[in-house]
Amino acid sequence: MAHLNGVPYLKKPKPMEELLAQLKEKAGLNDEQAMQAVVIMKDFVMGKVPPMFSGFVENFFADTKTDGADSFLH
Repeated sequence: MAHLNGVPYLKKPKPMEELLAQLKEKAGLNDEQAMQAVVIMKDFVMGKVPPMFSGFVENFFADTKTDGADSFLH
């Protein structure tokens, strides 16, 4: 449990953690399949948004790792 100024609070899951969990639960995907789906979604969105919004997309997908290591979606 996280603490803010000494007061415990429940930490809200990051959007990508939430998306991965839903892909696994609702679509029955395993970890690898869910991650591949997210990579495909990111690439699709990046191809559709104007260049000035690409930073927002990158930030949204930035908290998801492509594997168990420290590499992030690029």
